[in-house]
Amino acid sequence: MELGPGNWLAVARPTSALSIVTTVDVEGRTNAAPFATVVRVNQEPLQLAFTCGEGSDTCANVQATGQFTLNLVSHSEDLLRRVVTTAKPWPSEIDEATYAGLTPLPAIRIRPPRLFECYAHLELETEWLKSWSGRCMVVGRVVAASARRDCLGPDNELVWKQARPVHYWGGAGGDTFTPLGAPMPMAAD
Repeated sequence: MELGPGNWLAVARPTSALSIVTTVDVEGRTNAAPFATVVRVNQEPLQLAFTCGEGSDTCANVQATGQFTLNLVSHSEDLLRRVVTTAKPWPSEIDEATYAGLTPLPAIRIRPPRLFECYAHLELETEWLKSWSGRCMVVGRVVAASARRDCLGPDNELVWKQARPVHYWGGAGGDTFTPLGAPMPMAAD
């Protein structure tokens, strides 16, 4: 379901939720990569940021097209297995989303597709990029948003129990996923 600008912030919460960023290259080939931390840097207009490797397909595609879609992931064992598949170092010509069994949906306003299996989608146009220490920081402005109807309340607010946003605990967390708000798993001694 497409959401109006007054409800964009509702699906952009929480900003530390696991996302799959979809981009397209200049030839229109889709790239998908998971990101554990996307942060809100401004509320009006709604702008979000993430960092990626400077030599990554995500960085190259955002530099070339100025567009990306954030697909917000639910805590589901099957979906998380698919997310891990998109994280592998695939060659540029491989469409990781399709390879992982994810279903592309046309975006509302931009070229990078939404992913059907995700509970919400934020379509962004790039505001600016900054390269530093081998990383590329991307800041984008939301131009469209959508969410599954079953994940929205009567005022189009996100229903967390339905959406089940995911948090990724790397390193000391044992490279595991938990529903957002759940405590970090204890590392094995």
